[in-house]
Amino acid sequence: MTGAHREAARFHIDWTRCEARGACLELLEGTLVGDEDGFPLAVGRPSGQRTDVPIAPGELAAAREAVGACPRLALQLLGPTDGRAGAPTLDVHDAPRAGNGDRAGRGGHRKR
Repeated sequence: MTGAHREAARFHIDWTRCEARGACLELLEGTLVGDEDGFPLAVGRPSGQRTDVPIAPGELAAAREAVGACPRLALQLLGPTDGRAGAPTLDVHDAPRAGNGDRAGRGGHRKR
């Protein structure tokens, strides 16, 4: 992708694991919205393209935090789409994060 719509990564949602807890919705407002049952949907994407959601460079830190906060491990960050099959998975735990970098707040966004 080029220009203002450049993709830094793709956010993969594993629908078999997701229980609609909502952490990703809180962290990625504007990229994801909840359906009537609270499951995440990609904003502006057709229904067949909601599993791998493009993440802009400015949303990468929030996407990493969402992956780490998901209690069901239903989220994964993949490398950007560049026409090659098998884009690499980004290592969320070793990548730099916004803020102070501690993980003490992990899971604090969970809905019960």
